[in-house]
Amino acid sequence: MLEKIGEGDFGIVYAMGDRVIKKYRVAGCIDHLILADLQATGCVPRLFKYQTDRYVVMERIGGETLDEVNPFDVIGETWEQGLRDVLHKIVAAGYLPTDLSFENVMLTFAWRV
Repeated sequence: MLEKIGEGDFGIVYAMGDRVIKKYRVAGCIDHLILADLQATGCVPRLFKYQTDRYVVMERIGGETLDEVNPFDVIGETWEQGLRDVLHKIVAAGYLPTDLSFENVMLTFAWRV
């Protein structure tokens, strides 16, 4: 059974077990292309399936977004260094994260970004 867990300008996100499905609201979304290109970095969810302009199925990450936790309560500077490492990998792959916000950064339960 699908459980709605998020919503944004470009789509609605549903959980289904260990996977999430993002159903696009608008044509022209390229999330699946970016996820596919960044798979080797280890800093994005695994991509399982997609249909252009319709949906993308990816790994469900256990954790909390930065807007759900007080980052100052997180152990030391671990999350800050993790965020720097992730951003470096994404930029090195040729992408500029233009929608970076506390809502879009997930800390895993092991406090990894």
